[in-house]
Amino acid sequence: MSERGPDSNGFVQQVRSVLGEQTQREVPVSQLVDARWEQLCMHRDGSLTLNLIELDQRHVLRVPFGQLTVSDSMSPDSLDGQCLQRDEMVRLRRHGNGMDAPIVFERASVVNPAVTALAQQ
Repeated sequence: MSERGPDSNGFVQQVRSVLGEQTQREVPVSQLVDARWEQLCMHRDGSLTLNLIELDQRHVLRVPFGQLTVSDSMSPDSLDGQCLQRDEMVRLRRHGNGMDAPIVFERASVVNPAVTALAQQ
């Protein structure tokens, strides 16, 4: 695991900034992560666990569901247990009213077949 990388609060602020005042938006993963990170992997386990992967380096962030989340793995749009490449699209959706409502990561309408299976832990 890499010690360099964003902290949880910084990542949440980046996601909120990209979504802006919209309730839903599809964006490339590259808008959410620094250029050195090649993959963003998501996993539900009491909180949202995000793995940022760069070659052999990994940086783990844990974010409370009250800020960012993914649907459970049974949902068709869920990204639980999935890794996304920088050039893939992800849908950000505000879950509730208000700017502080949790933001849900979902599969974008057009799914790139390069989405890899089960996130590495």
